[in-house]
Amino acid sequence: MTRKIFVCLLVSIFSLGLISPLRAAPKTKMTTEIKTERRGKKTIMTRILRIRVGESYKGKKLAGKNAWIYEFNKKDYISALKSDKLIVLYFYDDSIPASKDGFANLTQVFEQHEKNDVVGFKINFIENGDGESKLAKAFNIESAPTVILIKTGEKLYQTSAVLGKSDLKDKLSEFSN
Repeated sequence: MTRKIFVCLLVSIFSLGLISPLRAAPKTKMTTEIKTERRGKKTIMTRILRIRVGESYKGKKLAGKNAWIYEFNKKDYISALKSDKLIVLYFYDDSIPASKDGFANLTQVFEQHEKNDVVGFKINFIENGDGESKLAKAFNIESAPTVILIKTGEKLYQTSAVLGKSDLKDKLSEFSN
């Protein structure tokens, strides 16, 4: 009985927002639902608290509102692989003008993307110390810019062409659902 009261008290405190350590986390969503059930002459009311905490990537955010592009780092990439999100890998080389144009298109598409179902990584085609060139070798990247789309660990799409904004939007919507 004491445990039930304690749980109800905690649920009330969280739902009222009096104490909310989870609200600082990105993309945290709390919902409460009251369920009533009749058992004989008794009516039982149950409050259900659902908490959904979004991923928390540590890398530098480069672009996005709901879907983000990050500067590549190994830990964030591994975390993204464990999620069910579509992963966009953008291999670039600053000495190639097409890399800058392609990234500008990608940035604009991520800024306009409505859902939190895609995460992107900007990866230097040249060795940068965080395993970026190893990743390029693993995907047999021979030139920059190159875009790769991955979901649940499976490569879905790869191109070395600079994609326009409409083509990028189409590819994201095709593979993110």
